[in-house]
Amino acid sequence: MRFEMNKKTIVIILAIEILISIYVCVHAWSYEMTVGCTMDDLHFEKNDDGTMEILSPMFTFDRRGIYELTISYNAGDSNEDIYAMVIPERESYALDSEEIPLRYYKSSISARIYCRAAYTDAHISVHDDGIGEGELSIHNIQVRYLNRKTAVYYTSLVFFFFLVLDVIILMILGKCFAGISRESKLMGLMILGIILFINIPMYADYLPKGHDLSFHLLRISGIAEGLSQGTQFPVRIQSYWYNGYGYAVGVCYGDSLLYLPAIMYLVGYPLRQAYKVFIFLMQAFTVLGAYLCFKEISHDKRAALSGTLVYSLSIWRLTDLYTRGAVGEAAAFAFLPFVASGFWLILSGQDKIQRRRGILCLAFGYAGMIQIHVLSVIIVGVFSILLCLLFIGKLFKEKRIKDVLIGALLTCMLSIGVLVPLADYYMTLPLQIKEGSVGLIQARGVYITELLSSVLNTTSSEYIFTEDIGRSAEMPMTVGLALIMAFLLGICVLIIGGAGKYKKTLIKLEILTVLAIFMSLTFFPYDWISDNIPGIYRIIASVQFPFRYLLMASLLATMIFILFQMEMRNLRPETVRLVIMIICSISIWQALSFISNYSNGQQGYRIANDACELNEYADASEYILAGTDGGYTRRHYTIEADEGVEVATAARINMNYDLYVKNNNAKTTGLELPVFAYKGFEAMSEEGKLDITAGKNNRIRLEIPSGYKGRISVRFREPVYWRLAELCSLGSWMILFIYIILNRLTPNKEMMR
Repeated sequence: MRFEMNKKTIVIILAIEILISIYVCVHAWSYEMTVGCTMDDLHFEKNDDGTMEILSPMFTFDRRGIYELTISYNAGDSNEDIYAMVIPERESYALDSEEIPLRYYKSSISARIYCRAAYTDAHISVHDDGIGEGELSIHNIQVRYLNRKTAVYYTSLVFFFFLVLDVIILMILGKCFAGISRESKLMGLMILGIILFINIPMYADYLPKGHDLSFHLLRISGIAEGLSQGTQFPVRIQSYWYNGYGYAVGVCYGDSLLYLPAIMYLVGYPLRQAYKVFIFLMQAFTVLGAYLCFKEISHDKRAALSGTLVYSLSIWRLTDLYTRGAVGEAAAFAFLPFVASGFWLILSGQDKIQRRRGILCLAFGYAGMIQIHVLSVIIVGVFSILLCLLFIGKLFKEKRIKDVLIGALLTCMLSIGVLVPLADYYMTLPLQIKEGSVGLIQARGVYITELLSSVLNTTSSEYIFTEDIGRSAEMPMTVGLALIMAFLLGICVLIIGGAGKYKKTLIKLEILTVLAIFMSLTFFPYDWISDNIPGIYRIIASVQFPFRYLLMASLLATMIFILFQMEMRNLRPETVRLVIMIICSISIWQALSFISNYSNGQQGYRIANDACELNEYADASEYILAGTDGGYTRRHYTIEADEGVEVATAARINMNYDLYVKNNNAKTTGLELPVFAYKGFEAMSEEGKLDITAGKNNRIRLEIPSGYKGRISVRFREPVYWRLAELCSLGSWMILFIYIILNRLTPNKEMMR
């Protein structure tokens, strides 16, 4: 007898799940614990090699959950970092915590410890390799149970577990999938399989390294810290960088999508888990979005699925995501198919509904890329202009240029909240990225042999740009053999005369693909263009590395593969199926080789709490003010007042200051705060607004009137026009989604059945 779900059964199951969730939350929230020790309780051991180890008394972690370790210390005159570790008495898996740096230019550090087993005993060990005995002093160590974060963390895990369980129960016992055809179910399973396959490296308990991974983890940590302080939203200037001086990465680098992992980390998730969830969702969106867009273009589920497969398994996309750790560029892959679908619908749409849908796809794709990676927008923008030039007759003759312009206008409306602050800083501040030269990039290009490579060095930790010593240490720089074959397949179709309805389109896509690949190679004449056409050079070379043009090559080769199927599916279907199977098989084989090589060979980060030990990008300089010395911030982190100026009290939250100041001079003198003088900071005294200028090393300098005595507050306040732009952008997104829902302008209703 078949068991059927009914309302009573559903209510009982939900009630049980809610009760379990409440119990987990209350159990975690109700517990409190704080233990600590002082300098007198510490044990000092000097090793034979001259290093010193400081051990705390034994601490007992009574419950599973999240704890906060705080160490107050003084590193003396050393310029070396010291490291602390949590050493459990039993297996190391019981406590999840990485090596914790005690920066020589700070006096305290806080980090999370995730206890996985109750009643775990552990020491706190401070291992000093560079400071002699007597130079380092530990004032106190404290361990505190974070009951709120623990409650939110475990309750959310229980919620997601029940959510997955409920979906499985409905799939097995419910009737919600009864009306879906067998083919659609099979397509859904294949799409799910692709998503699970491309996320394999994220299934480890650690986080495999990538070239830029630490930079993006620091961005996530910076957003989380800014949100926790409550002084900025969105977080434009991240105080996490430069020892609290701040860094304008939130203005100059789109970070809208990173708020999800930042909030997850803020509420209690380990940073690596928050990052993995973000990567999983981003990859799922890439696969689903590609399928929907390719289905819209081809009107063929199988062509859309095969196109999605080779696109999502593109070696360059995997290299971006994993080897390079270039989260922004990898996320741009998710929005590229929408741009392709938008142009396709505008150029080939037979009615206003299709062209209107194309406008929405085009704007959504571009706006999404602006939110996460502006450099990708430059690349796609260059090729969009070239595409319009190739189709200029159709655009003007049939007045479709109006649709493209409307799409561009809608893109600006959706993105104006990001573009206005970026343009404001770029036009009014002497940012390092603007002051520096683009430089010559031809030597950084790709060798032709790399494009055709099937053996991939996925764990490479460096680029060989300036020395012509071969490829032994270079990362994979290819779209993969499958997409190369798809590109060559399109040429073969044109040569043998197999192209029909889409012959002109196929020719133009082949031209653009050749150009994208050519622009990624060492053969492309970047140096000549720099000498003879510097204006063009600054645009095409602003992407820093020629290999970034493989982004467009991946999409264009995929479009050729889909177009091949559209042209040939009714001619020799058995041969076409065989070719498709070969290309898809090569794509799977090469991606599996990449993933296995990377997963087995790459080292990992633990990253349980913030990314403070990943110091590679602590001195990132693209978005600081020109002439700033990053190293200066490590030793000069106090308020410095001119002679005759007294600072009685000073309170700081994030980069906001409340001061009580007295100027004993008969003239206007000043003081400097350890915060970079970015645009947006305001200083208010009891007598009115004070002038802010750039002091030593571009610190904020306040000019204090003679004889002034009173309070001064320094705040970062976004200009009004920034706020108006953000509201305009938010309103545009809301209107767009409401419009789509009301008009049901999803890519294809047939596909959703």
